[in-house]
Amino acid sequence: MSRHFWRLATERGSAAVESKHDQRILESFLKNEEQRQKKLAAKQKLSIQELERLTDLLQFCDLFSLYLCCGATDNVMFPEYFGVQLRVSNRKDNYKLDPPVLKAGAQFAVAALRYPVTKQESSREIKVKIE
Repeated sequence: MSRHFWRLATERGSAAVESKHDQRILESFLKNEEQRQKKLAAKQKLSIQELERLTDLLQFCDLFSLYLCCGATDNVMFPEYFGVQLRVSNRKDNYKLDPPVLKAGAQFAVAALRYPVTKQESSREIKVKIE
């Protein structure tokens, strides 16, 4: 999980214009996190390549779940993961994936909290079906 956040911070650092103070904080986080990850990687059996692929999978799942939870209705093209660029077509609570990386009929349920909480709704389960 920490590698996921390290990647997000790396992207933010290269994409956003920060104040000098914010830039120092970001650089400090990246440096400390990189050292921490090296120590953690040395304590487990998976190779760096396997850890990177698992982080890729986590990032894909994070992005896909954000797309589903935000209520977007636009068709989208996801960044390439594992050599595949996924196109998602929204069809009234059903989603078509091209290429079909999941079996047709697969269903997902994502628990989402509303922020800020309202009297009408504070959380919900979002159910999605793949065509």
